[in-house]
Amino acid sequence: MTIAERVTKGAELLDVKRPRWFLEIDLGLLNMANSEKCILGQLYDYYDDVALYELGIIWGGEYGFDICIFPDEYSTLHTLWIKEITKRKAAL
Repeated sequence: MTIAERVTKGAELLDVKRPRWFLEIDLGLLNMANSEKCILGQLYDYYDDVALYELGIIWGGEYGFDICIFPDEYSTLHTLWIKEITKRKAAL
């Protein structure tokens, strides 16, 4: 599964679990390498097991919330999340 597919999967999960989640994300603060400023950090105060539990998942990487295996890909992850957020805001 590509990074883009994982981010799409994560955004779709949030659409179900936390509708309108994209309105809670401050794009100016968004930093996918920071556990307080990433998507889950902004939605759940911190990227940790509690956030994953709230979503009913075990590993955030499967849903594009983390990319710790390839840390040089954080900029790609950042760009893809902005695309998902922008798409949802435009649909309002």
